Amino acid sequence: MKYYQLGALFLAILITACSTNLNTTEWGKKLSSAEYTLRQDSLLIDINCSIFEKNYGIQTETNYKSHGIWTRAGCNPKIVSRIEAGSKIMITDISMRTDASGRCWNVFAKEPNGRQFFIPSCKFFHTKLWVTPKQPTESNDLKFSFNKDYLTAD
Repeated sequence: MKYYQLGALFLAILITACSTNLNTTEWGKKLSSAEYTLRQDSLLIDINCSIFEKNYGIQTETNYKSHGIWTRAGCNPKIVSRIEAGSKIMITDISMRTDASGRCWNVFAKEPNGRQFFIPSCKFFHTKLWVTPKQPTESNDLKFSFNKDYLTAD
């Protein structure tokens, strides 16, 4: 039984994501705390995974109808509100996550009322990314930007 518990602990550590905050890089400072305009009608979605935590995501109405939104098993996503094209959002956090799947962007924003949500930014979870490139690299010259079909800078 002890070997089973030790193996489960090792597996949990192995698949736990490591995150690198990019808000302190020169380009990250320019993007974080910047205001952007939504280019398409979108939905704010409560991922609804736990009564103890509120995790929100955003997805365009079109993408949500065809692809849904990524959640963990057992979650029951619910649409909270519609956010119209032309609405402003503020980028709050850009990081790079590495886990068992590989390397991903982790991008968060907030709407004017203060609710924070994730932006479709990880190629392992979303088919239509709001960011480019699809995956971060080791390079210091990441050339990160938002897909102009979804977000534009003011």
